[in-house]
Amino acid sequence: MKKIIAFCAAGAIALLAGCSSVSQEKYNSLESEESNLREQYRQLRVEHNDLQKQYDSLNSDYEELKSEYNSLQSAAESAAQTTAATTTATPATTAATVTTVQTTTAKPQTAKPVEVKATMGETNALNKAKDYLSIMAFSYSGLINQLEYEGYSASEATYGADHCGADWNEQAAKKAADYLDIMSFSKSGLIDQLEYEGFTHSQAVYGVEAVGY
Repeated sequence: MKKIIAFCAAGAIALLAGCSSVSQEKYNSLESEESNLREQYRQLRVEHNDLQKQYDSLNSDYEELKSEYNSLQSAAESAAQTTAATTTATPATTAATVTTVQTTTAKPQTAKPVEVKATMGETNALNKAKDYLSIMAFSYSGLINQLEYEGYSASEATYGADHCGADWNEQAAKKAADYLDIMSFSKSGLIDQLEYEGFTHSQAVYGVEAVGY
């Protein structure tokens, strides 16, 4: 009887020891898993902080660009207002030139070609184009779009861009320099940005190479 009791007791002790061993292994496994999760959480926090810094930097660049654009726009509008008195005196000159044309056409024997003079809208669009180009750089299509935004018709805006005397390669170089004063660009990125502004590919390449790329 004593042997049976002793055998049972030994079995119970072995069972408890086995359970204790299993419990300890499970605890160690959970502890290791928790440690891994903590490490993953720490890494995610680091990545989150890096992304936040990148976002803050990009947002700061955006605000600077926005401020620069608003300043240039205000300067353009101010310059346009200062030339308003000059442009309003244009009709008298136009009227005089029209009289000259009529006098010339009254003499068919001379066979001189009739010179078509600009309309008031074309003349004012030309003056406005020169005002803008004195402040900032434009592409050909960008200048036309800006003049149309000011209320000029497509033909008046085109006349202004055609007769303003701008060298569009030089305008691309100035625009490239303006961008590099604000932020950094790769060569291809700067070419893409100039093409987005309306410059042709060859003009954009010229502008980028003119600033040292």
